[in-house]
Amino acid sequence: MRESTVSVHFLRDVLRAAAARAMPRPVAAERLAEAAGLPVALLSEPDARVPSATAEAVWRVALEATGDDDFGLHVGEMANPATIGIVGYAMMSSPTLGAALERLSRFLRLLTDGAELHVAPAPDGRRLWLDAPVAEHLDNFLLRSPRQVVESSFVWLISVSRALAGRPLPVHEVWFAHPRPARVVEHERVFAGAAVSFGRSTNRIVTDRAVLDWPLPLANPALLEAFEAHAAALLAETEAADGGTARTTERVRREVVARLKGEAPAVRDAAEALGMSVRALQEALQAEGTSFRDLLDDARRDLALRHLRDPETPVAEVALLLGFSEPSAFYRAFRRWTGATPQSFRASPATTAR
Repeated sequence: MRESTVSVHFLRDVLRAAAARAMPRPVAAERLAEAAGLPVALLSEPDARVPSATAEAVWRVALEATGDDDFGLHVGEMANPATIGIVGYAMMSSPTLGAALERLSRFLRLLTDGAELHVAPAPDGRRLWLDAPVAEHLDNFLLRSPRQVVESSFVWLISVSRALAGRPLPVHEVWFAHPRPARVVEHERVFAGAAVSFGRSTNRIVTDRAVLDWPLPLANPALLEAFEAHAAALLAETEAADGGTARTTERVRREVVARLKGEAPAVRDAAEALGMSVRALQEALQAEGTSFRDLLDDARRDLALRHLRDPETPVAEVALLLGFSEPSAFYRAFRRWTGATPQSFRASPATTAR
């Protein structure tokens, strides 16, 4: 299994924040980097990437240095889109908040392939879901210790959205897939006014769909074109550097998961997103031992299992989200995947214990 990677650009800011907050007195960020096994020379190479295990060590060292159990929340409050480099500049130059979020979703791979960002309307049509699932197909430290990174990312996303648009993002709910911490006082302060819950089926911010149309004061079409072209080139280099026969499979899988929001995506949708013809995409997947149909089926299964672990999500809504025309089709598919019905899976001790 390929190991996920993280941008040094992102880790550098984590180290700087930890160095400034270290107890009993501030320390040099380079000292913390050395303790985490991150070569100090890489701190001046923001386009460099390090393995998941190194990123995990950086966060562990940061927590040890600060003694702050809510370090992720506090780092997130130091929000600045410039801290994520070219992706942040593309966001700032976008015409609307929706366009900025779309660019963050598309280019998040430049920061990490350990998590994704899906922006989609909720079934009621009035709310917007910002979902951040953790990648389960990679050797990914976020599967072992997601709390600090996910919490930091959510506070950052809310704060940056406010900074970009010049007005507060209306946050109605915040979902975390990780267990509830012993203390949630800081969560209540940071996410004031929002219902915060833990142990959910995914990581999610629930806001208003109308925020997609909010204009951004710093919108600049000329700069956006330049930043987007640069980000696209870096993304192509990053994906090419991954190598291996799974590259096209992983890219298609990400597209399928991102588009599974009430309608099953077609192969032509993925082909267009990847800049390939349908035939070329099908041939590439065949060479990697899979097919678009298989990837769609796998994505539906994985998302179904994830959603059904949340007892507050109705089975009928899960079927709708996964693009099934009617609940009976979802029931048949689920039985084929697991040998059980959605209700019996949800009621099983192995599921309720999660």
